[in-house]
Amino acid sequence: MDTGRVAIVDPYSTGEHLAAAFARRGFEAVAVLTIAPPSEWPGRLRSEQYAAVIDYDENPAEVARYLKQLQVCHVLAGSESAVPVADRLASRLGAPGNDPSSSTARRDKFAMAGALARAGVRHARTMRAFSVGHAQKCASELGGWPLVVKPADSAASDRVTIAHSMAEVSGFAADVLNASNLFGRRNEAVIVQQYLSGEQYAVNTVSRGGVHRLVEVWHDRRTDLGDGRMIYDRMDLLAPQDARVPILSGYVRACLDALGIEYGPAHSEVMLTARGPVLIETGARLQGGDSVALMHKAIGTSQTDAAVLAALDSAGAHAARASAPYPYAPVTQLFLQCPVNGRIGDDSIEQLLRIPGVAGCVHTPAPGAAVRQTVDLLSSPATVYLTADTTRQIDQAYAAVRELESTDFYQNVSQER
Repeated sequence: MDTGRVAIVDPYSTGEHLAAAFARRGFEAVAVLTIAPPSEWPGRLRSEQYAAVIDYDENPAEVARYLKQLQVCHVLAGSESAVPVADRLASRLGAPGNDPSSSTARRDKFAMAGALARAGVRHARTMRAFSVGHAQKCASELGGWPLVVKPADSAASDRVTIAHSMAEVSGFAADVLNASNLFGRRNEAVIVQQYLSGEQYAVNTVSRGGVHRLVEVWHDRRTDLGDGRMIYDRMDLLAPQDARVPILSGYVRACLDALGIEYGPAHSEVMLTARGPVLIETGARLQGGDSVALMHKAIGTSQTDAAVLAALDSAGAHAARASAPYPYAPVTQLFLQCPVNGRIGDDSIEQLLRIPGVAGCVHTPAPGAAVRQTVDLLSSPATVYLTADTTRQIDQAYAAVRELESTDFYQNVSQER
């Protein structure tokens, strides 16, 4: 096993748990910051968890020298914004990592589709536009409705919309191009993409030396808001024996190879269509918004723990884990959906946590906390974990939470005035 420290670049979202997970294995962590955490992201940087906190400041050579002094032997991306920098720093340190020359394919959605095409992997037809007029031209060339319009470089379903007409393509493209992404960078390009019809899944993996270990497969269901936006509803963990798992995992492994993901965690969103699985997009980092503690209670481990093992264990130990089914118990991530701007009721959280099957929340909102209408992942008030002995009990807990939400869980601020 290696000795030294680990560097976690932008340790936000689920990445905030990596330092503690490495500490349990006896490794100190160093934080490297390329951006401040977006204001809407829950959690915060706990500087006390790190041996050092370093501002990247677009100076890879100097940061790499400092990391060498600190005896850093592993570099991981803590969130989506960190992927290219983590690749560059790992390369400079001679640490395990993904080739920096292909980083763009792991961040830019257009480059991602191109990498799949070159590798002969099934993919969605994807075009990139730099103006509203260009987006219209792309829509005409793709042909057929609906089409997906989204930023080329963002995360958390930020401004992802489904267009059913050229007018909607124009409006949605203008919305993207006139805004910044979640990481504070101006959107310079917009993606216009073939709409994929089917059932959506999330496939979480960890890799070492190009050997991909399947950690979780989730059935991902969304709610159609009717205005071009789809918001998260629930994600149900599939049993590893489910017939869909080998179909999805085999395809995702081919995608990871095409995208140059040889090391580290990945979160892949896949549509299982009539012609087979097709990648929506892959993030070369942990699934966002996970609760390590609640996954531990449910199945005894988490993708975060798997990522630490993949970094620290031998290649043989990793290969053995990759050949075994992942741990399973019935568990669901339910995403709260606030219908209007308002606040959490004074006793709403207490009522929520009393529902049988509710194991807890990710960043539980405080009673009376302000909330806004849910239009994407970051505007969901919380992710609720449901655990039970059977999937039927999970469904009952799900129904009970949605029933609570439909009563007085949220209080409309305008109605209180």
